[in-house]
Amino acid sequence: MQSSRSRYRNDDTPYHGALLKGTAEQTFEQVARVGEVGPPIMLQDAPLSGVELTIPLLTKMAREIKMLNLLKIESVGTAAKLDALLAAARDHIDGPFDGEEGITLLAVLEAGATDTMTSATMPDQIKPVVTSFLAGDKAAATAAYARVLPAINHENRQCGFRAAKEAMVEGHLIKSAFCQHPIPRLGGPARAQLMALLQPLDPIVLSWGK
Repeated sequence: MQSSRSRYRNDDTPYHGALLKGTAEQTFEQVARVGEVGPPIMLQDAPLSGVELTIPLLTKMAREIKMLNLLKIESVGTAAKLDALLAAARDHIDGPFDGEEGITLLAVLEAGATDTMTSATMPDQIKPVVTSFLAGDKAAATAAYARVLPAINHENRQCGFRAAKEAMVEGHLIKSAFCQHPIPRLGGPARAQLMALLQPLDPIVLSWGK
């Protein structure tokens, strides 16, 4: 989906279930056709799709599809995959992004990522990790990461996307953390522990709407 005001198009590989997916050639063609329309493309390497985007395929795409210059890598072994991609096609990749919600952020930054795409729970608290690292201050980046990692881990392993909803309710940004059926709202110990981890960090989401 893309609004008329968007600068980039975020493109998932085409899939219609675990077994209904295109070949590598068809995937390449689909992205190439999108590139012909004009907007720069960010390609999301998402395991959820069931479509395997191999290093050779992504390298070919980056080299041959002019409008594909941003990659969000969130497959298993993100750091190693990103390192290999940059070794093969660095001049064709303007934005190598971490896509694992920050759970392996330092390793991915070491591999060459220039930014990360996390949830909306506490991007303001994760930003110093990235900016410090890119400025060459790895000690500050490591300290900043150690500070937020317990909350990142809890969000990823215990809450999922529901963490951002609950944080926004807590900060009076939205009224309800309702999730589409059949996913239940986050509650009980998981929510309590989430808030216990977030509150000392003082992310803007907890106070923005108050």
